[in-house]
Amino acid sequence: MRSLFQALSGLTLALALFAAPAQALTVFDTLGAKNSYTPGLGWFFGDPGDNTNWTTAQPFIPTGSGTLHSVTLPLSYANEIYFGVRVQLLANDAGRPGALLAESSVLPSQLDGLSVVAFGDSYQLNEGELYWLALSADSDDPSNTAAWAGNTLGLGGTRAFSGASWLTAGQWWVYQVDEGMGAMRVEVSAVPEPGMAGLLCAGLAALAARRRQALRAKR
Repeated sequence: MRSLFQALSGLTLALALFAAPAQALTVFDTLGAKNSYTPGLGWFFGDPGDNTNWTTAQPFIPTGSGTLHSVTLPLSYANEIYFGVRVQLLANDAGRPGALLAESSVLPSQLDGLSVVAFGDSYQLNEGELYWLALSADSDDPSNTAAWAGNTLGLGGTRAFSGASWLTAGQWWVYQVDEGMGAMRVEVSAVPEPGMAGLLCAGLAALAARRRQALRAKR
């Protein structure tokens, strides 16, 4: 009986490990299967030369839930000078970028290409909820100028920017564009389904009960 219990316990553990997500789940993607974007054309962020640091932002709605794993972005450097890019996940505040939810950064290794920004499963994204993704230079320097390249799907929508000299601190300028929204891919680490987790727990409980009954029968 003991060997049977150990075997069943091992099988249950194996099922639990198998049920856990093996890879990240894509919940928003305007890059597409071919990672398409508009090289050299996109939405400016950084310092335009007046010692300010513009932040560009756009909303997205995930098609699934899970902890934020990574965001893939096409970035282009205007002055051929590398600098760190700050990437922030923001809440939605009545159609505008709101409170900071999570933050990461990346130092791209090429002047024009895709960069994967790791968030380390730092925040839970909910399916169907609107969030904002914001990009800015990680330091104020006149040479820190870059662009978030647009998508090739003809997708437009709402965009916002802050940090310009004519805007007050924390103020966002929100506007609409017909096409060229920044391309990106958002991936999450999916949580196990409650039904599967409950089934596994029930199975372990049943095994434990059977084990106790067997021990009593031997006494």
